[in-house]
Amino acid sequence: MAERICSFDGCGRIHEGFGLCMGHNKQRREGKSLTPLRNMGVRRPVAADPIEWFLSWFDTSGGPDACHEWRRARTTDEYGVDYGTLAEIYGSARTHVIKWVMVNGPVPDGLQVRHLVCDNPPCGNVAHLALGTPRDNTDDMLRKGRQLRGERVNTARLTEDAVRDIRRRLAAGEAQGRVAALYGVQRPAINKIHLGKTWRHVV
Repeated sequence: MAERICSFDGCGRIHEGFGLCMGHNKQRREGKSLTPLRNMGVRRPVAADPIEWFLSWFDTSGGPDACHEWRRARTTDEYGVDYGTLAEIYGSARTHVIKWVMVNGPVPDGLQVRHLVCDNPPCGNVAHLALGTPRDNTDDMLRKGRQLRGERVNTARLTEDAVRDIRRRLAAGEAQGRVAALYGVQRPAINKIHLGKTWRHVV
């Protein structure tokens, strides 16, 4: 039996409840007026072939050199995901990995599929992807300045100005415990700043 799709005109996403897809059902639950979702594609029937259906959800309208963004579910960090049959077959729910394996075969142990050309998580254009180690990914992130550090990390309890003041206080001989209490952090956090193990980018 064909899979049901959202009843919102022009949506085309898979039905979740009340005749609506996940995004439109969320709008309904929140009491909002139903509006088009981001990257809402043209309504089309679900393909009988799961591979054809899967590939149809990449936006290839920009041509072979453009990013081919996944237009369905995404993770909080914007990677495309599909938890259906293909995830089991290809060993990953991430859509760019599924696409890579379709074209190039299994990912060898110790390697991962990464966005080398575009740094665009929902992109599934295989020409933008490459294999690499986790260390390659980290080095690439550092080289391109994409890492979160210091006060850009959402769990950070200090600011760069606070770190500068902490260093000034420590240089003046103030006790680490006292400085820690002043800023509401643990003494080891102050010690790591003192030793240059954290916040090294702050000058």
